[in-house]
This record gives sequence, C-alpha cells and structure tokens, in this order.
Amino acid sequence: MATEKAQEDINGNMVTINKREEGCFMCGKNSPLERHHIFGAANRKFSEQDGLVVYLCRSCHNEPPDGVHFNKEKMELLHKWGQDTWELRKMIEDHVTRDEARKAFMKRYGRNYL
Repeated sequence: MATEKAQEDINGNMVTINKREEGCFMCGKNSPLERHHIFGAANRKFSEQDGLVVYLCRSCHNEPPDGVHFNKEKMELLHKWGQDTWELRKMIEDHVTRDEARKAFMKRYGRNYL
C-alpha cells in the first residue's frame, strides 16, 4: 500500500494541522480563532511550509496566564507535539528511521524539543 503525502495548499505549503471549523486545537471552543505557528520567530516560515500551524481561541493563544504565548508548559507541549508530528511525517513520506527524522528536524529547526 502506498502512503499518501500530506496535503499542500496552493502555495505548496502543508495544510494546517487543524481546520478552523474543528475549533480551538487546545480546548475545542468554536469562538473566534487565531492562527498560531507552533515554531515562531526565525522558524515561522518553516512552520508555515510544514503545516505546523494550529487554530487557537484567543484565550488559549494570547491571553495571560494560560495562552501559549504566556504559558511555558503549554508552549513546550505544542513544540513537542509539532516535532513529533514532523518526524512522523518525515518517516512515512521519506521512508527514514526515527533517528534520521530527528536529525533532519534538528537541522531544519535548530534544536530538539523532545
């Protein structure tokens, strides 16, 4: 059985991990949602290209004290989840080992979050 590659948008970027209609990635609420790049700053472009973007409600995204931009534990959880997702995709799409996928992730994103 052939494995399918992750879907891409019209710009060639991977589609986001969750869709807006699915609600907040963290709490499930359907209130107004905001896009959050799991890996920001210098890696924001890679997050976009790799589909490591989630939709979060305002409270889970940017409100103290529990929004991911203010809560280190929640941000770390998203980083770990994002890296694991990236590595699994790499293993399936490129037929590499977990160790090879981890090395590729670290080369692309500059560190290991797991």
